[in-house]
Amino acid sequence: SQGEIEADVHKLDFERYTVYRPAVLLCDRKESRPTEWMTRKVLSPVAALFPTFITTPVETVVRAMINVAVTPASKSVQLLENAEIHRLAAGKGAH
Repeated sequence: SQGEIEADVHKLDFERYTVYRPAVLLCDRKESRPTEWMTRKVLSPVAALFPTFITTPVETVVRAMINVAVTPASKSVQLLENAEIHRLAAGKGAH
């Protein structure tokens, strides 16, 4: 599970690391599973109205990762939930 993986990473004793916890990732893929296709169709309008609610475009996660990587860290471990990922992707700095 995700929690077990996070615990295993913590045991590695990195000087600094960030855990990203995005909501449903939105992306266009060449291969498509019927359930994923339907989910994208249903959630895309929701994402337009409430961008940080239950979806995260992959590009948003990438922008947040870049911004975190080039910003001095105030903590050795950062756990970023969906809203914070969106905020960092917009260039609004770490909390």
